[in-house]
Amino acid sequence: MPKEAWRALRVVFAFMMISLTIVSCIFRPKEVDLTFQSIEQKASSGTGNLYEAKQPGLMVISRPEEVDSLNGLVTNEAKQALLAVNYGKYFALATFQGWKPSSGFSTLVNRVTRVGLID
Repeated sequence: MPKEAWRALRVVFAFMMISLTIVSCIFRPKEVDLTFQSIEQKASSGTGNLYEAKQPGLMVISRPEEVDSLNGLVTNEAKQALLAVNYGKYFALATFQGWKPSSGFSTLVNRVTRVGLID
């Protein structure tokens, strides 16, 4: 391939890389921190039911009817608090650490974010 062709190919490649960089900067996802409050943080609900999966779990609750899926995994007080949530404006997250061979483990949510494209 002649030198001029290589040079043209390099210019085209450089233009493509610059274009991709500009486009990725314009359309990068925007993170928005959501405020949240913890309703309950316990090792057990006290009902005798346990989250028995070995892996951690996450449940998103977006309607009051979905609160029943937590039967026995949260206390009755937490269940009542979840039923009182305004699901037209909010949602709830239930996290579970998964089975551990001993005590002393916990799960803590530090941050909840919404990721979307910049308007």
